[in-house]
Amino acid sequence: MNPKHTLGFLAGGYRNVAALKGIDLPKLPQRPQYDSLLIGWDAADWKSIYPLLQQGKMPALGELLHTGVYANLATLDPPISPMLWTSIATSTWPSAHGIHGFTEMHDGVIRAVRGSSIQMPTYFEYLENQGIPASSVAWWPSHPAKNSAFGAMRVSNLAVSEDLRWLKDGVAPKEHRELLASLLLKPEEIPAAAIAQFFPEMESDSTDDIVRSVLKITTHALNVQLLATFALDHSPGGHASVYFDALDHYKHLGMKYAPPQLEGVSNEDFARYQHIVESAYRFHDLCLGTLLDQLDPNGTAILISDHGFTSGKDRSIDLP
Repeated sequence: MNPKHTLGFLAGGYRNVAALKGIDLPKLPQRPQYDSLLIGWDAADWKSIYPLLQQGKMPALGELLHTGVYANLATLDPPISPMLWTSIATSTWPSAHGIHGFTEMHDGVIRAVRGSSIQMPTYFEYLENQGIPASSVAWWPSHPAKNSAFGAMRVSNLAVSEDLRWLKDGVAPKEHRELLASLLLKPEEIPAAAIAQFFPEMESDSTDDIVRSVLKITTHALNVQLLATFALDHSPGGHASVYFDALDHYKHLGMKYAPPQLEGVSNEDFARYQHIVESAYRFHDLCLGTLLDQLDPNGTAILISDHGFTSGKDRSIDLP
């Protein structure tokens, strides 16, 4: 297998993607280190993570836990992601910050919820008021991207979408947009070997709806990682926050196929798709390791989830 075609290589970020695509990158000064990183994994939960840690399959997270602390975190009900991540960003209830769902009304039209609708200061703003540059990537919601007083890079949640028109207002500062547009991956550019890592028991099949869905989710996650590594390199240090929504999508798609086999899941489907969720966690661990490489040795990293996801025998076979 070509090493450039693995998930591990692509999880290395924009420099590796540029190597895959044959794009020449401008030389940068020494890469900055960060005093603090906040990394969000939507729908991550300990019940799924513990067995993988015990098997040594999430080494980056294992190292983070070895030198830190971990705990359960209470969530809010209903567990709607934009509402929860805005509560994390503002330390306030939805009634105060004003984000209640995935969409909002604007001039009589329903649109995707915007970061500009948040009615309370975020911790990005608090940090910069204290003189600390605060970069953010894909936080939900954060469109349009706000400029940083210190040159920190901001990439909105909509800038990661397949429609490149969102880059116009989704990236600050503006000078990186053209290069980012050339770097962002399309599903057809993802090597088949990278997606095959989710399906070790089957031959690659581009006509399979589950495979195509994994390809779409993985493309989006790789683009978040690409943008995050780019932002870390092109910002002055301080703090950075990165949000990944992919685990939630992988679980809605693949949790019913995960072990132990549920009644109603055929032997064939179980054999083909049982590795999706485990592979998703291991993929996220690869991304985590890359991001932690730019944490100052005396810095602080926080990995946080907004809600869990039912696993084991209590799962529903019918998920929206």
